[in-house]
Amino acid sequence: MRCFVCRCFFSVFFAVAVGFFLAGCGEPEVAEVAPVENEVPEEGGESDGSTETPEEEPEVSQDLVSAPEVTREVPEGDFAEKLDHLDELYQEGEFFEAWQLAREWSREYTGGAEAEALSDRLRVFTQARREVSELSFAIENLGSDDPMVKDVARREIRNAGEVGIILLRRSIGNATLDQIPEIFALLENAGDERRVAAIFRRMQSDDTKEIRLALAEGLRRALQENLPGAYEAVVAEIGDLPPEEVTPVWPALVQEWRAEGRGESSVKRMIELSLVRAAQRLPEERETERTEVFQAAVILRDQEVLNRVMDLLGSDDLNIQGLPPGWKNVDIGEVGEPGSAVFEGGRFVVHGAGDDIWGGDDEFHFVWREVSGDTTMEVLVHAQENTATYAKSGLMIRQSLDQNAPHGMVVVSPEGRRIAFQYRKEAGGDMSSDSSDDYEFPVWLRLRVEDGLVSAARSYDREEWEELGEAEIPLGDTFYFGLVVCSNVRGTLNRTEFEIPLEDLL
Repeated sequence: MRCFVCRCFFSVFFAVAVGFFLAGCGEPEVAEVAPVENEVPEEGGESDGSTETPEEEPEVSQDLVSAPEVTREVPEGDFAEKLDHLDELYQEGEFFEAWQLAREWSREYTGGAEAEALSDRLRVFTQARREVSELSFAIENLGSDDPMVKDVARREIRNAGEVGIILLRRSIGNATLDQIPEIFALLENAGDERRVAAIFRRMQSDDTKEIRLALAEGLRRALQENLPGAYEAVVAEIGDLPPEEVTPVWPALVQEWRAEGRGESSVKRMIELSLVRAAQRLPEERETERTEVFQAAVILRDQEVLNRVMDLLGSDDLNIQGLPPGWKNVDIGEVGEPGSAVFEGGRFVVHGAGDDIWGGDDEFHFVWREVSGDTTMEVLVHAQENTATYAKSGLMIRQSLDQNAPHGMVVVSPEGRRIAFQYRKEAGGDMSSDSSDDYEFPVWLRLRVEDGLVSAARSYDREEWEELGEAEIPLGDTFYFGLVVCSNVRGTLNRTEFEIPLEDLL
C-alpha cells in the first residue's frame, strides 16, 4: 500500500514539474509597441511580421568598406522620396541601413504598388548584404603580392556586378597604394559616375603624395571615359589641391577642355597657373610627373605657357619619359635590332638599326606623327653616331608605314659629311638623290610639303636656308612625318640626337 501511494505521489509531482517546464519554454506574449518616428530597429530585434526573414548580419571588415560619414535626414512623407533615399543608401554601400528602413516602411505600405516596390528593394538589399563579407575580402586581396590570389579576387568582383562596383567605389576611401590601381582598372568602363566624388573625398582627407598621384590616375581614366559630370567635377575641385600631386589629371583635363571646344577662359587660366606651379615645384627626380606637366602644356597649344613650363623644368635638365603626345615610333623592315626613341634633355634621342633606306624597300627606325595637308617640319641635328659610311639620320615624310612606301627625306651621313634629299615616287620603285657636301654639327634640316610638292633645305642659323631639291611624291590625304635613323648595318644601333622646335611638336 505504501509503495502504491509513493508511486502516485511521484507521478503527480513529475507531471506538475513537466507542466511548469513546458510553460517556461512557450512563446512569451509581446505587447504592441507604437513605432517611434524615424527610428530604425536594432539588428536582430523582434520579428515585424513581414515576409522577409531577418538574417544575422555577416561579419564584415569595416576597414574595407567604410566611407566618410554622411548626415542624412530620413524622409517622412512622400513615398517617391523614400524610394530615392533607399536607392541612395544602396549606391553608397549602406546595404544594412537600406534594408532596415525598407523593412520598417513595409509596415506602413501593406499593399499596392508601394508594397511591391519595397519588396523588390528588400530582395536586392538582402542579396547585397549576403555578398558584402566575401567581396570585402576580395577587395582586400587586390593588394596581394600573389598574382593568383589577385586574379581570383578580380574575377569574384567582376561576377558580383553592381554590388561589386558599389563596394569598389566605397573602398576608394581607404584603399592602400597597391589596391588603388586595381580598383580603377576594375571600375574602368563601368559607367560609375559617383567615383569622381569618392576620389576627391579621399584626396581632401589624405595628403600622402603617392596616394594622391594614384587617385589622380583614377580621375584621368574618368575624364577619358567621358563620364557624365566628370569634367565639371574635376574643374570644380582640382584647383584646391597641390598641382604637382595630381599631375596625371592635367593632360586628360586639357584634352577634354580642347576636345569639347569649351571656351571658359577661367578654366584655361586655372590650368595655366597649375601647370606653371607644378613645373616650379617638381624636382628633377620626379620624371614621370614632369612628363605629365610637359604633355599637358603641349596639348594646351599655348606657346607662351609651353615656353614658361619648359623654362621652369629646365631645357638642360628636362627628362621626359617616352614621347610627346601624338608621337609614335616603329621599326620599318627587318632591322636586326629593335630601335627606340625617348624625349630627354629637351631633345629626341633615337636609336635605329637597319641595312639601308635605298632601292625598292627600307630598313630603319621611324619616330612619327600623322599629319595632313601642307606642312613643314624643321629639326636641329646635334650629333650622329658614325656606325657606317651611309648611316642616315634626319627628317622623313612617308605615304605609309609599308617597307616599300613612297617617301621623301633629308638626311645627314658620315660619308663626305654629306646632306642628301632622297625620295621614292612609287611603291617599290627606285630611289633618287640630290646632295650637298660638307657640314658641321649642329645643323638644321627642313622638309616641306606644299600642293603635293616635297622640298628639302638645310641651314645653320634657321634664317638663311640652302635648298637641296624638290619632287612630287604621292602622299595621300594623311601621311607620316617625323625622324628617321638608319645605322646602315643590320643589327647595329645608331644613336642620333635631334631637337625639334616647340611649335613643331604640336
